[in-house]
Amino acid sequence: MTENTTEKHGKANKTAPSSSQPAGFAPQQSDRTLLVAGVGLVGSALIEKAREHGWKIRTLHRSDSGQVTGVQYRENGDEFAYWNPAKHELDPAAVVGADAVVCLNGAAIAPNPWTKSRRKLLRASRLDSTETLAQTMANLPAVDRPKVFLSGSAIGFYGDRGEARLSDLDSHQVGQGFLANLCQEWEACAQVAEDAGIRTAQNRTGLVVSDRGGIGAMLEKLYRFGLGARLGDGRQWQAYIGLDDAASALLFALENDNFTGPFNLTSPVPIRNKDLHDFLSWRAKVPSPWVAPAPAVKLAGDMGKELLLASARTFPDQLEKAGFEFANPDAPSMFNRYFGAK
Repeated sequence: MTENTTEKHGKANKTAPSSSQPAGFAPQQSDRTLLVAGVGLVGSALIEKAREHGWKIRTLHRSDSGQVTGVQYRENGDEFAYWNPAKHELDPAAVVGADAVVCLNGAAIAPNPWTKSRRKLLRASRLDSTETLAQTMANLPAVDRPKVFLSGSAIGFYGDRGEARLSDLDSHQVGQGFLANLCQEWEACAQVAEDAGIRTAQNRTGLVVSDRGGIGAMLEKLYRFGLGARLGDGRQWQAYIGLDDAASALLFALENDNFTGPFNLTSPVPIRNKDLHDFLSWRAKVPSPWVAPAPAVKLAGDMGKELLLASARTFPDQLEKAGFEFANPDAPSMFNRYFGAK
């Protein structure tokens, strides 16, 4: 549901100049700069897609030492900077010159149990990053502020909603539970950027299917060996999105000047868990007759209830209203695309 981007990226050099350029430096030829915090599965795909559209890329990485720096350069011309979101430390120079900012930071929601310390990390890794970026942008002179801020969120915002149609055009759809509360706080952290006049949007990301990793690759492997299982009665709705569609939709939101507010980053065709189970079993040509009873799933605590048994019948109404077209509008087409048609 989010980027796992809490890994460290080396030590910052406190004495490094804000714009040190190595020998043989080849600057990127572009008049648009995209600053990305959270270079995980979706973030990496967004960067690839943005480059194809002519964006210059700058990335933020967490510092081992806690020291922060301005913009630095790699030999290929890529820009990067270090920051320390846990201490709300970010050199404003790392943001100046960026036309758009995307924050996809967040520790992985699964599979680690949601202990008290884990919940603290899940909150801090999302809220600290978003708050730090939003506040830094807001504090800049108006002429130096980015034009758009895209901040992460997740479909956990809606909680367990059964058969309800969950549209991002309806502002009264908030759910209950740890994830729903976390997503509300997460989205609220971006408000300071919006108040400063920066166009702001929050992507409520669903379950991402890709052969590069994540839930899609995990399910493909489980069903290939006959180890897949229906979860509970399987009637809960699940919202998936292909990695390429996710990256394309994020870029679409960045480049569409009228696109604002929370939006569902999910495909337009949600699927019941039992139907996905049947499809993946058929596709693998290996029987997976297993069922994980709801009481057993609930032994995992809130994580089991909110991640595996919760029903979220979401629709990307804002994306479709704005004219975005999905390459893979349903889960079966996603799995066939990334893992080969059967």
